[in-house]
Amino acid sequence: MATRISLRILGRTLGAVLRLAVLRAKAHNIREPMHFRRTFRACSVFVPGRLVLSLVLGCAVLPYTSLLAAGGSSVGVATTNGAFLMDKASVSGTATLLDGSVVSTLRSSSRLQFADGSRLELSPGARAKVFGKYSVLEQGVGEMAARPGYHLEAGGLRIETPGTATARVQTDGLKAITVAALHGSVRVLTGSGELVTEVDSNSTYTFEADADAPLPGVIQGCLFAVGDRFVLLDGPTNTALEVRGSMLAALVGSRVEVKGKNATCAQPLEGTTKVVNVTEAKRLSDGGCGPIRDAFMAAHPNISTERRTKTKCKVIAGVLLSGAAGGIAAGVCCKDTKTPVSVQ
Repeated sequence: MATRISLRILGRTLGAVLRLAVLRAKAHNIREPMHFRRTFRACSVFVPGRLVLSLVLGCAVLPYTSLLAAGGSSVGVATTNGAFLMDKASVSGTATLLDGSVVSTLRSSSRLQFADGSRLELSPGARAKVFGKYSVLEQGVGEMAARPGYHLEAGGLRIETPGTATARVQTDGLKAITVAALHGSVRVLTGSGELVTEVDSNSTYTFEADADAPLPGVIQGCLFAVGDRFVLLDGPTNTALEVRGSMLAALVGSRVEVKGKNATCAQPLEGTTKVVNVTEAKRLSDGGCGPIRDAFMAAHPNISTERRTKTKCKVIAGVLLSGAAGGIAAGVCCKDTKTPVSVQ
């Protein structure tokens, strides 16, 4: 008798959990993956006797445990004209956004509408992680129009849209991001909240965190002068850098080893790949650099030694700011949207 009562209680408990999981899945408009159904059928077929109901309910609940575990608070609603992925589950039409959800668009764009009225449009192929006070654009293009207190993060930077401004942001998931300001100026800040710049309306800039960072390790090569500028060239790899520093004139014609930082906005001398501001330099050996210099000058007979900087390039608070040609193309969602669904 005690065993039967225990089985009945187990069956009812599992049934209640199953109903909760199914209701949550329906509220999110999430389709059951095929392996969920196969698991249910397998449990139904291979479990005999009077334990069938209880164990089948248990087997049916297992596939939904990820939904139950991910039951964070609701932060808004996602809408699309096609389908997208939310936490790797397929969603079509409209679904509730939970705190910490990851939304990945497929062939259609999606609109994420947050509880405070902020909005984030994701173009096809984009991915973002959403929270109650901010979203993180991990890949692709996103267009943000946020209320005060909500912001978008990308590439380690923070983007704010004061007033009626809209920011269109593009990232490839690496360090660089591109920000276009629409309908007003957009603020770009470091992750710690230090202002980098304001992007004026109808302007587009590219940003890269950790610009002018120290170079890893040391660089070795032959040092020679071109006018009043200096080139460090590694013969075996034929890699040439323009190097700058007050200590270099005394080392010309020698093989040297240097440490330094990138001079990101400096326009490198013709034939070199970038400019390095040298902080330390030491002589490794004397002489032997004449033929290397002669070969370099023969390859660049009309070289100009005029110092220049890149157009619209600045480094502010360790962030590279440079002008970007054109704007950022983005998809727009959504026509004939469905009524939002909320989870209590």
